[in-house]
Amino acid sequence: MGFHIVFVVNQDDSKCFSKGYSLSNAEPRSKTITFKIYETISLETFIIALMVPTFALGSICVLFLIAAIVCVCRCVRYSTFYIVSSFS
Repeated sequence: MGFHIVFVVNQDDSKCFSKGYSLSNAEPRSKTITFKIYETISLETFIIALMVPTFALGSICVLFLIAAIVCVCRCVRYSTFYIVSSFS
């Protein structure tokens, strides 16, 4: 776990210039990159945003299971099973 920032760079600036430009005689260059990280949501807000759909999905699953159990119980109660065996 953690926070990672990945910068993808080329070893030279050839993509920054036209094809006729050569950087073979250029001196080594250094680049400076600055960035700022701003907090967008707090941990509490993130947890709430994560738990609400989880509980909603869990509630739907529980309701589905209750409906399936009730359906099976009613089917078993009101149906008659016949065992048919044929030896031909």
